[in-house]
Amino acid sequence: MQIILINPPSPFLADDRAQPPTGLMYLAASLEANGFKVHIEDLAGRNDWQERTSELEADVFGVTCSTPNFPIVKRIAELLPKNSLKIVGGPHVTFLPSETLEMTVFDIAVQNEGEFILSETVKDYKDGKRLKRIYNGSLVDINKIPSPARHLVNLTDYHPEMEGAATTVFTSRGCPYSCGFCCKITGNIVRFRTAESVVEEIKLLINKYSFRNIIFEDDNFCLNRARVKKICEELRDFGINIRICPRADSVDKELLKILRKAGVSEISYGVESGSQKILNLMNKKLTVDTSREAIESAKEVGMIVKIYLIVGFPGETEETVEETKWFVEETKPDKWLLQNFIPYPGTDVWNRPEKYGVTWISKDYGSFYTVGRGGKGGIVFRTEEMDEERIRILHDNLYAFLMNYKPMHRG
Repeated sequence: MQIILINPPSPFLADDRAQPPTGLMYLAASLEANGFKVHIEDLAGRNDWQERTSELEADVFGVTCSTPNFPIVKRIAELLPKNSLKIVGGPHVTFLPSETLEMTVFDIAVQNEGEFILSETVKDYKDGKRLKRIYNGSLVDINKIPSPARHLVNLTDYHPEMEGAATTVFTSRGCPYSCGFCCKITGNIVRFRTAESVVEEIKLLINKYSFRNIIFEDDNFCLNRARVKKICEELRDFGINIRICPRADSVDKELLKILRKAGVSEISYGVESGSQKILNLMNKKLTVDTSREAIESAKEVGMIVKIYLIVGFPGETEETVEETKWFVEETKPDKWLLQNFIPYPGTDVWNRPEKYGVTWISKDYGSFYTVGRGGKGGIVFRTEEMDEERIRILHDNLYAFLMNYKPMHRG
């Protein structure tokens, strides 16, 4: 039985091949462990994706779908062989499984994490069992799933934002916080890989693939301080460069020094806003002062500091944008990325729009991207105080300031 997993293109992005399709590589590894033959078809960055899709032949297709990819994923399903089993999963499907099936020709929707449930579904299909339309993968034990099937892609085709060839690693899944702008496909329960398994994966990337630049893609790498220290102790002599993205309140000067000695050369913080009012509305559970201190401390130990900002969250005003400008001027981050707020399915704003004064949310899913070419993001909602034009003005105001401060850095 031949299985093809498809990564759809994201033509709205400035760089559609910045990251390898790690999620599909995890799914492929689990399928291979169950004896299935798997191919990953990465359509990212391809202008001929429709022609290529129509050429594919397999018994089973699995396609991952984020919200802005939905129109393309819908078309991909229509181009696949009619007699094949077509399965769709990913963040969008997790929160809108029934709607996805109603609007597409997919046979099955898989919610949540798919490593175990996808293999079970394919086994049932192979054995001729009756299949359901929606499967819930729940949350997996990440210490019981195989390492990503990196041999199925050419890792050098991707170029994450680091000096030199780099690749990505996940050492945990889940986030215990409930920020209003975030949809969490990996759930509220944080699951950590053992320090030993993380170190072994880094050794593999060095020895087999010759990578010396690693990006830890965890939602919050530093939540488990003891585990972080153990990983750092093992990595100190590896001579590699690492980028991490912790919450600002999960680090202090002591931990940052340990991280720096282990090779962490760049740190990214989800600052979101320089306005405490906006952070409170977001339910970020973070103070502006804490972010300021985290940036200063990281710089003091010699790290490159990047901040992620969100503009246009319900409640944003000219005054809160000015507060964010002041924050940037004061903290002087080395890099930044500005994203439009998007009320993705599964976020609290999507689920409870009235709480945030949201009066309309678009169903034009192809516009649900936070940042794309030219630094622009989609505008897909309005509130009692903000219409689409005002959201655009607020974004352009802050974007122009940031571009004047320092040219945009992607990633």
